[in-house]
Amino acid sequence: LPPMTEHEFPHGTWSFLLTGMGPGEAVMLTLDAGTGQLGETVHNFGPTPEHPVPHWYDFSFDGTTGVRRVGEKLVLTFVDGARGDHDLTRNGSITGLSGITIPLPALPDPSFSLLSDGSVLIAWPRGIGDLFLQEFSRPAFRPWTFSSSAILESDETSLVRILRTGEHRIFRLVRP
Repeated sequence: LPPMTEHEFPHGTWSFLLTGMGPGEAVMLTLDAGTGQLGETVHNFGPTPEHPVPHWYDFSFDGTTGVRRVGEKLVLTFVDGARGDHDLTRNGSITGLSGITIPLPALPDPSFSLLSDGSVLIAWPRGIGDLFLQEFSRPAFRPWTFSSSAILESDETSLVRILRTGEHRIFRLVRP
């Protein structure tokens, strides 16, 4: 599955198959947990009627399907063939892949400094979780990992020095 960059799954994800209902029928599931154990919302992975390519999407209640928080419970409403049913077919069964999510802090913007030897120093603040620098040598192609960790770290900053190669490159911070 592609990673989520703005949320994490503190309890992992689950896949499911619900059967035995009539075509187009609605089903409600309730998740119950102790105080503070549920997270903020639920994200699903799969196609939606508006976007048929599988993707992560917020499954907040939209008036028909989705999740609503009721005290320390999450109530999930599914409709056969609608958003949340990943076969998108009114066939008396609902399939899905979901997980409770909590938001992650925003990624910081790294700073770039040109050094006298032509290399570039890239720095970013520490203390917001594990991050690494990713390089795109050609943005149209799949990215590859440039550095899994910083070459120098202090209590406040992670640093990477990049030597000049003559080609234009794009860098960004990502979570593992």
